[in-house]
Amino acid sequence: MAPPRRKLAALIHGLRLALVASLLLLLPSPVQQRTLSQGSDSTEILAPPLKAIQAIASGADAIGPQSDSNGFWPFYDAQGKLLGRAGTTLPQAADAVGYRGPSNSLLVLDTNDMMLGVALLSSDDTVEHVEAVRQDADFFTQFQNWTWSGPPSDQSIDAVSGATLTSMAISEGILQRIGGQRESLIFQEPLLLGTVQTYFAEANSIAKEDLLYRVDDKQGQTIGRLLRTADFADDVAGYQGPTDVLLWLPASTDGEPAKISQLQILTSYDNEPYVRYCRTEYGFWAIFKGKTLSELATFDLQEAGVEGVSGATMTSLAVAETLVRSVRKWQLEKQAAIQHAAKQSRPWTAKAWQDVIQPWLHTMRWADLCCLLLILALPLLRHFSWFRNAAFRRTWLVTVIAVIGLWAGNLVSLALVAGWAQGGIPWRIAPVLAAVVAIAILSPPLGKSNPYCNHLCPHGAAQQLLRRKRKRTSKAQQHSAAKRTKRLQKALLILPGGSLTAAYVMLLFRPQADLSSWEPFHAYLLGIAPITAIVFALVTLAISAKIPMAYCRLGCPTGRMLDYLRRNARSDKLTWADATAVTLLVLAICVRI
Repeated sequence: MAPPRRKLAALIHGLRLALVASLLLLLPSPVQQRTLSQGSDSTEILAPPLKAIQAIASGADAIGPQSDSNGFWPFYDAQGKLLGRAGTTLPQAADAVGYRGPSNSLLVLDTNDMMLGVALLSSDDTVEHVEAVRQDADFFTQFQNWTWSGPPSDQSIDAVSGATLTSMAISEGILQRIGGQRESLIFQEPLLLGTVQTYFAEANSIAKEDLLYRVDDKQGQTIGRLLRTADFADDVAGYQGPTDVLLWLPASTDGEPAKISQLQILTSYDNEPYVRYCRTEYGFWAIFKGKTLSELATFDLQEAGVEGVSGATMTSLAVAETLVRSVRKWQLEKQAAIQHAAKQSRPWTAKAWQDVIQPWLHTMRWADLCCLLLILALPLLRHFSWFRNAAFRRTWLVTVIAVIGLWAGNLVSLALVAGWAQGGIPWRIAPVLAAVVAIAILSPPLGKSNPYCNHLCPHGAAQQLLRRKRKRTSKAQQHSAAKRTKRLQKALLILPGGSLTAAYVMLLFRPQADLSSWEPFHAYLLGIAPITAIVFALVTLAISAKIPMAYCRLGCPTGRMLDYLRRNARSDKLTWADATAVTLLVLAICVRI
């Protein structure tokens, strides 16, 4: 190729790559589509279904009218007692995608922010993987001992066999959804110095420190700390609503833990006569004075026989429960903050190991490890031309079918590429599959070859094994057969591109569409493969036994996309495929705007 022609080919093919990248980026995600369809109030987080909560917390009878700042909704029993709060992983965890989309899980927590249970509400992932997860009760049971700050440090997260990526994406979504300090939506007024001075006249400045408020005097000396219950618990109602209380811990001079010396009600939504009774009942506050925060966190109100204030029993008991629950949540959040700070102060080598390598190793299966070894060995084997040896190539093809296909299930498909384009690439939970996809998509434009289709695709490997040796025939017979085959192939060549175009148009208007049934690759997912996928795969293999590589050449839309990305001797020529891609780009822009 002459230099001017080579430059023209590089320019045109660069535009093709930009065209494909734009088409993928313009695909709407199922989550965005649902949000847009909800109208102008779509930013409001909807309450989870009560029936789903009742399946986990059987005593639940009603859901509160408003969610907290984290989008979790309080739920109550028939007597109006608070049992816990519940929320969903979407839309906050929309980037935790599996094979082709995110999943929406229900998280149910008790009043101490311990996980009561998890349930799968809906999923945009492939039907077979989702059903496999639903049927695995042990997968959901493992979340029951989690806290708001996450799982115990020594607990590993188990995936569902046959649906590893889907189940790990669900776990990733749960991890993204929990954690962090909750801010009150009920008591929104900030704690101001003037408010503090009303109760503690010597205060000159306040600052947030360790989730508490540090109070300094005029000399800049720390004279104590304040815990505001509204920062941790604002959902314990008395007669009519919750109460916000300040706990004063004077600075300790003897090295011992600070003990609560004063408690003051800031504001309350409860009936004023009852609140006033609580404010002036010194015997009630004496129950909590003199205790450290650790002691109050383990304080059992029933065992201690706390009966409340006479004439304001419900209000005072709600205040008491608010105090204990707030301190417990403060401990949990402080522990989480300490762990987070320790992680941030690590050297970069420790960060790389713990944040990147360890998660990869944790999610790495033996099947993925063997798949990775095949990927790493491929360039070396191609360099030394080992594939020219017929016996070695047959061994390789069988290995690809067994390891990449039947064991690991790391196949590239339209459903996978579209799903990751819509929701992001889950490289943290599927590093090997992400590597396979990267090789499949990047090698054709960068290396002028298609190693995935030629050496790594299990269905392509099966078709290569079915190739028969040509029978000796006369030249006239060969010519006649060649003419018939050429006419048939010319007529069928429109199928891969047509399927690819139809799939893209469908995803523009129905982002939640499942493309896994458009290709036979699901047949290699042992244990969850639907009978339709198995029949589809067997039919294409039967045809390929008659027409060499029939599905790869005349039926595979994924292969057609990869072929469009590949640089070749005719890359400087504009084709009907380019015109189709530009038309799809115009359509996608019109749909998105």
